[in-house]
Amino acid sequence: MSNAIRLNEKCIGEFYTQPYYNSLLSGREKIERMDEPEVCREYNTDSKQEILDILKNEIRLCEKKVEEGEIRLNL
Repeated sequence: MSNAIRLNEKCIGEFYTQPYYNSLLSGREKIERMDEPEVCREYNTDSKQEILDILKNEIRLCEKKVEEGEIRLNL
């Protein structure tokens, strides 16, 4: 059985552009098309370690956005 992770982010204003968003993502993924105001990424994997790696990458992405003053991070 495959585990699916669906991640949604609400975009604020026109801050996100495809190149900017791709610069924040891990090297394993790129956004081909952006549907404003929501960006969805879906992962399918059977590996628990890969799920942990994906979540760590998402946390790093959020931390980078916090550093740039775009969002507040509440964990």
